[in-house]
Amino acid sequence: MARSMTGYGKGESPGPRYRARAEIRSTNHRYCDIAPRLPRRAAALEDRVRRFVQSRVERGRIDVFVDVEDAEDVPKQVIVDKGLALAYYSALKDMQRELGLSGDVEVSLLATLPGILEHREHEEDIEVLWRSLGIALDGAMQSLLEMRETEGESLSADILARVESVGACVLKIKARAPLIVDYYKQKLDNRIREMLPSGALDEMRLAMEVALYADRVNIDEEIVRISSHLEQMKASLASTQAVGRKMDFLIQEVNREINTIGSKAADAEVGALVVEVKSDLEKIREQVQNIE
Repeated sequence: MARSMTGYGKGESPGPRYRARAEIRSTNHRYCDIAPRLPRRAAALEDRVRRFVQSRVERGRIDVFVDVEDAEDVPKQVIVDKGLALAYYSALKDMQRELGLSGDVEVSLLATLPGILEHREHEEDIEVLWRSLGIALDGAMQSLLEMRETEGESLSADILARVESVGACVLKIKARAPLIVDYYKQKLDNRIREMLPSGALDEMRLAMEVALYADRVNIDEEIVRISSHLEQMKASLASTQAVGRKMDFLIQEVNREINTIGSKAADAEVGALVVEVKSDLEKIREQVQNIE
């Protein structure tokens, strides 16, 4: 069944080294546009995240939100720049002597000076981080796809009903087509008989004129092509692949053929059916904009 392009999913991984959470939101888009938003510590994994998502979806604007925390207490490291501390101490003692100041240079004072103490983050284990993040992403993607498939079922059912409606109208047009020629023949016959003296009607000339008209308004090829396109639409809706672009093309082709029928068959009843078909096609087009 065709899938919708809109959906939401979230997933998380409890550890053991990292706690990762992922949210994925998708909306309509002509192409596959993936926008990962990762914390700085996971920035190196952006390309992997992008490839992971792209392997599961083919169309849509995909926003990926990732959050990562340490799942356990990680020892913090504070580095003391002893050389800089000694330089500060010497400079302060020199200033104290020159200014004639009293007192001692305390450790608490040195600790506040720039560059003495440096807090270093532990080095990230990218592969371990990716394993945790991959679990969270997989859970979020599963939820997203389930939502897209559920909405896709509703969209497909509505589109299929309208495709059937178009098919029914085309069958009515097909049944009406021969009557158009008969009506034209009778109308032409009556008009000629009114204009010419009795017995002056050239039956052969009338038959040729009717034959030319029948050829000009023949819509058999258009009917066959429309029927083929409608069957392809039904098959596409039953597919699990991305079919949105194909459906767009088929709608365009059906619309082109039905316009040709409307211009060929100068008949009020056929004209009304053509308008009904075009109305259904427009509604199908609107729904297909949501299909992957």
